Amino acid sequence: MGTSLKYRFLEFVNYHQLIQAGDRILLAVSGGIDSMVLLHLMVTWQKYFTMRLGIAHFNHQLRGEEADADEAFVRRVAEEFNFPFYCERADVAAYADRHKLSLEEAARLLREDFLVSCRRQNGYRVIATAHHLTDQVETILMRLFFGAGLEGLAGIRLKKEGFIRPLLFAEKNEIIQYAREQGIEFREDSTNQDLSLLRNRIRERVLPFLKQELKVTHFQPFLRNSLIVQDWLEYLKPQWAEVKKACLEPKNENKIGLDITLYNRYFTLFKVKLVEYILHQLSGEQSSLSYQQYQAFENWLRTGKQGRKFAFNPTIYASKHGEKVWFYRTSLIEHLEVDALLNPEDVYSLEHLGIKIKLRVVNSNEIMFTSDHRKEYLDLKNIRFPLRLRNWKPRDRFQPLGMKHSKKLSDFLTDEKNLMIPKEHALVMESRGEIVYVVGVRISEKYKITSKTQKAVEVKIEDYESARNTNNR
Repeated sequence: MGTSLKYRFLEFVNYHQLIQAGDRILLAVSGGIDSMVLLHLMVTWQKYFTMRLGIAHFNHQLRGEEADADEAFVRRVAEEFNFPFYCERADVAAYADRHKLSLEEAARLLREDFLVSCRRQNGYRVIATAHHLTDQVETILMRLFFGAGLEGLAGIRLKKEGFIRPLLFAEKNEIIQYAREQGIEFREDSTNQDLSLLRNRIRERVLPFLKQELKVTHFQPFLRNSLIVQDWLEYLKPQWAEVKKACLEPKNENKIGLDITLYNRYFTLFKVKLVEYILHQLSGEQSSLSYQQYQAFENWLRTGKQGRKFAFNPTIYASKHGEKVWFYRTSLIEHLEVDALLNPEDVYSLEHLGIKIKLRVVNSNEIMFTSDHRKEYLDLKNIRFPLRLRNWKPRDRFQPLGMKHSKKLSDFLTDEKNLMIPKEHALVMESRGEIVYVVGVRISEKYKITSKTQKAVEVKIEDYESARNTNNR
């Protein structure tokens, strides 16, 4: 077998049995270099597999005339090959706003819905996408940085629910070289150069650092490890079915019960999957539990009193009753318990309040004071991590910035005007049991920035909306 991309593609596809003789395969083609190289390789081996191919293109309507030009380009390519062409447009930005999603997540959901529907309606066995090994490395690193579980370390799946990724073995530079050698025409996506997007910063800064400074010559270990994890997750599927059957009370009138004793017998993977499954059943939407949410839920499960509520989002909460936790879907949530541990670079979402809280450590020259209490600074030398974020209690006291003595927090909140968070839902942040910040209101005098401050903890409150990003494949 040759070593060129063309023959390595065939070897990879055959080894993992991605394509069957006489297959009907729908190609997801954006017009970018990755999907155009995939199209070229599939056409190259079309007779070998006796494949019938179709092309699907999704216009996200995010880049105006540029996106329309991509659509016209892919349509022309499909006509040149005499392949069936399927296209759909959607207002991704409006969908993201309506469902409180990032642009990247909204684009992915709408795109996948279109592709799956197109596959089923037109008789294709699988959808082939152009995700490659460099995408895999970026994805795994992103998930590692922000607290991935085992499912996160599996990365982009080689085969999953009607999708295949035949290019997952190839690095981006190999795809670029192949396109150049074969004279393959493609479209450029201007957002790929936007370094405000995390994936792009990893691609342009972190990956070159790994290769230049750590002498990482290739990324094949990422592929091998991700495929091992994927195999293991497949092996666990029968056990997962048994776990669900044992732990859960069937859905009834917008509520689902979870047996606490049985839940606690399982390791983290199944615990997270149980909660995500419950959220999905109640909301009708795929739900991903962040590590901070899982940690906060576990802490609440251990220490929360009977009847106290834990919010997952604006319409779903959990409440303990005896040896069960009941998860409810409702249009109105009353008081919700918050109890979480936060470290630098953490982002904690409070969907029921419509905000998220970010922490990071900064140097003194990065401190920028404003009158907005949505961003505050605490002297790092007085802080011990993790910081605890919790609901305020009637007996709480703290020393507000500018005051010489402590004050009952209840009185302080009553005296304050225009609270960002209503008093009944107010939150405090504490270090070693002492309140350092009343969230969105004021910091403690004891933790203020002084002329001697060298480093600080920046606490930033943002509206609940993730970074927006979508990529052209």
